[in-house]
Formats: sequence, C-alpha cells, structure tokens
Amino acid sequence: MYTYSNELYSDFHKDTYGMRPGETGFRYWNSLTPDEKQAEWERMGETMRAEQEWEQRMFEKRSAQFELDVQGLVRMGAGDRKTAVRWLMDASDANGDWDYFCFLNSLPYGYFSEYE
Repeated sequence: MYTYSNELYSDFHKDTYGMRPGETGFRYWNSLTPDEKQAEWERMGETMRAEQEWEQRMFEKRSAQFELDVQGLVRMGAGDRKTAVRWLMDASDANGDWDYFCFLNSLPYGYFSEYE
C-alpha cells in the first residue's frame, strides 16, 4: 500500500526542505515508479522528523541560555523577570514584536505570550 500523494508532493517537499521542488524536482518525482515515490516519500518524512527533533533540542538549549541571561539581568538590577525581558526587548531590533523577538533570539514562537 502506498501512502505518498502526487497532489501533496509539493507541499510535503516545502514542509521538509523549506521550498517547493521546482521544475527539476517535479520532473524527478514524475520519473519515479510508485515504489520509488513511496521510498522518497518516506525519506522526506524521516528528514522532516529529524529536523523537527533537532529544532526542538535547539529551542530547549537556547531557552535555557536565554533564561540564564534573564537571571543575570535580574541580579544586575532588573528586579524581576518581566523587567529583564522588557529590557532585552527594548535593546533589540524587534520594536515590540514578540514573534520577531523570538526569531532574533532563536526561541520558539509564542515563548513570550504572557507579554503580548
């Protein structure tokens, strides 16, 4: 039984690699047999899972470091976490955009939902 989808190939490719396959990618996909398409589909799924796992580890590591930085600011005079985070926002190029602040600090989107 095949689980790949010709109709969803472009979307799955974009989700996996961050871009649509383009003309060459479509030509490659269309040249594959059903068994080869299934194998490629499964490889893309494995690649996506590995990338998501790496991203999660990166967010955890970066979040821990960010919190250490915040604690340092609290000790240096911010007084509390909220003030320290606001200081960091004010010093950034995010201009009050919390999602962009997350991006700039390699943190998961929504990390500062309590400040929005």
